[in-house]
Amino acid sequence: MSDVEQLLEHAEDEDQPETPIKIYTAICIEGAGLKKKSWQPAIQSVSGTNFAKFNKWDRYLTTFVTGKGLRLHSSKEHNINRQWFRTMEELRKAACQESLKRVIVQAAEAEGTPVPPKIRPATQQDEYLAGRTVQVTGPAVHNDSEELVHEEHQMVMLWGIKGADLWIELTEANLGYIRLAILHSPPFIQPPPKKAARGGASPKKRRKRGPKSKAALRDDEEADAAEPAPSEDNDVDEAAPLEGQDM
Repeated sequence: MSDVEQLLEHAEDEDQPETPIKIYTAICIEGAGLKKKSWQPAIQSVSGTNFAKFNKWDRYLTTFVTGKGLRLHSSKEHNINRQWFRTMEELRKAACQESLKRVIVQAAEAEGTPVPPKIRPATQQDEYLAGRTVQVTGPAVHNDSEELVHEEHQMVMLWGIKGADLWIELTEANLGYIRLAILHSPPFIQPPPKKAARGGASPKKRRKRGPKSKAALRDDEEADAAEPAPSEDNDVDEAAPLEGQDM
């Protein structure tokens, strides 16, 4: 390399901004199906508690649970798309709704006002009203022979109304339960779309016919008067059969 090239390279290095220095602590998971690998899940820290993200399409979670990598090819498909994830989504949503109801009832009692007869549905923004975490009890785990593998398990989850990402408190006990629950959960089957109901219009939508107006009644009376009344002259006799003629 010539002196000119070295000077140009040095000038380019000086023009580039320096990379900022960062110090961070990584949380790693080892064991189970990971074998010699390590898994660094996405983490959220809330009030000093770490919550890890669990998603059924996560490659490392798939390996952690089954010991095999995620494959999306139809011929060699392998994933953890199991019913347990949908069940936990529903349980989390129900826990959020119950938490919101508890806050609204407590606020009404403190103010001395009547409790609303119907509590509105919870939203994602309500996490700042009811709290960012909820207690969720995961279902018991059974194997194919209906034998109990793991009892019901209580976990702390981050508030969530929608979304497939489950943010669960990162503990060894939770990881053990999650792995067994996914392993023994049946595959998730997408429910068929709801078909729109077909049929006639509802009674409420049917047009109601009210009484006839006076003008309509008068027109009907005039039409009846103009029509000739039936009489004997107007009666038509049946045609008599023709008499046969001799040939």
